[in-house]
Amino acid sequence: IYNTYVPIVYAVETSAENGTITSTRSDVDMGRDYKVNYDCTEDYELKQLQVDGQDVDITQHKKSYTFGNIQADHSIWAKFTEIPKFWITTSVENGTIDDNQLIRRDEDVTIHFEPDVHYEMDTVKVDGKRLDKMKDDDSYTFEFIQEPHSIEVSYKEIPSFTVSTAV
Repeated sequence: IYNTYVPIVYAVETSAENGTITSTRSDVDMGRDYKVNYDCTEDYELKQLQVDGQDVDITQHKKSYTFGNIQADHSIWAKFTEIPKFWITTSVENGTIDDNQLIRRDEDVTIHFEPDVHYEMDTVKVDGKRLDKMKDDDSYTFEFIQEPHSIEVSYKEIPSFTVSTAV
């Protein structure tokens, strides 16, 4: 009579779109925990995570998911999508300004501008609203971008005067 121990193993199958994930198939001993790590391609973010065909809260599992006390086969699928981009449109009157820019969500961008010769600042409008005070008179920074924005800069001619003298 021979006795043999055959370990029971279960398969964990993994797949990802636009990113990487721990090996596509792993055999895991029954009762063990198994951690699956995943990461996105540059400029992508986790959009959806499914475990055994069911959606999982991605806010709780941003970079990994752990199967605890494995008692069956499992699957996990991670989908990454491109981080959205938003246009920053620019316009200037009597000066120069940086070109329109396409910026990824959550990023910052500084727009620089300057007057033509013999001109000075008149108005700056951001998203159609006039700014009364600015930190700098030659740039404006959009922080943590979540939507498209616009900036309009207008310069006015510096007054000139003729001074006459007679003797």
